[in-house]
Amino acid sequence: MTQHTRRLFLSDVHLGGDEAKSWFQTTHHRAPLLTFFSYLSAQRDVKDLVLLGDFFDTWQWPMDVTPTSLPEVIRARHEPVIDAVRAARGAVENIFYVNGNHDMDVTQKELDAIFGKDSTGKGIVTWIPEYRTGRLLAEHGSRFAMFNAQDRMHDPKDGLPLGYFITRLLSSGNVSYDTPGAVLGYVDDLLEAAFTTQTLAESVIEALAERVGVASDATFRMPGGRPNLTVAQVQRKYAPLFTRWTEKFGHRYAMRAIAGEAGGLGWFADRLCERHGYKVVVLGHTHDHAIDEDKYFLAGGRVYANTGFWCPAVVDGRVRERATFVDVDKRDSTYAVSVRACTDEVTELRRHVV
Repeated sequence: MTQHTRRLFLSDVHLGGDEAKSWFQTTHHRAPLLTFFSYLSAQRDVKDLVLLGDFFDTWQWPMDVTPTSLPEVIRARHEPVIDAVRAARGAVENIFYVNGNHDMDVTQKELDAIFGKDSTGKGIVTWIPEYRTGRLLAEHGSRFAMFNAQDRMHDPKDGLPLGYFITRLLSSGNVSYDTPGAVLGYVDDLLEAAFTTQTLAESVIEALAERVGVASDATFRMPGGRPNLTVAQVQRKYAPLFTRWTEKFGHRYAMRAIAGEAGGLGWFADRLCERHGYKVVVLGHTHDHAIDEDKYFLAGGRVYANTGFWCPAVVDGRVRERATFVDVDKRDSTYAVSVRACTDEVTELRRHVV
């Protein structure tokens, strides 16, 4: 009898948003994704598939457009992908969904509206806050990035972070970016801004508004009956961002949270291992796949893996990089961790056993 020992982690597909501005472009990115689900359906030893955040995207809308509801967008544009997820459910014990930042407001209710329920009334896809089994932890990773962590300090009701407005701004112009960290390249003297009279958040919004040609009185049209906000109002609202992170977590942590925007999540993965005894931490968010043995706090025997990205930039009509996911095969106390690439077939890129 086949043992179900593998867990597959896939994140940052970014289905949804305004079609013209969405990272996920059907022409270039759907085929590898369908290949993945076809591959999954053929496996016989996968226990869980974990959609590790930003599988959907509710952020990528120009600021002068009121975002459409997620189920409506998905039904209109991505039904083949949803059908593939439903079909794969028969090959695995569970399909779990963990929120990222671009899909932070997705709930079980929306998952059921999109994927449906099985014959017992249970959702095809099950929402969970994070994934834990044994000494393995998996989450999206955006909570360690200052601009993209859910933010109840500045937005108590909805928890929208500054990154939401950054994404809406960049979706309003012709600025090309395909990773969260790309925005840092548009801001001069970013770290110096944290220590000047103009705060970090104000500097970022000002620089990006200038880059896309948006005035300070331009308005973000908000979904769900939320009040609209101008660029200037967003600057004032999030002005204390760096100071509040420093007060809450300490200066070193706050600086690392800025580095986290540029892909520096390994420090946080190592911190989780050190404090909670994990051997494997899987994160997404950065759009850069990775598999690294611990190199900060521990002597070894731990691994940080990043799932990567499913809609890399298209250059001269061709996709620049391969889509990737993480495969963890857990047998007793041993974990075989690999990053796999998906084009018209699935291939292993890197592997560590701990």
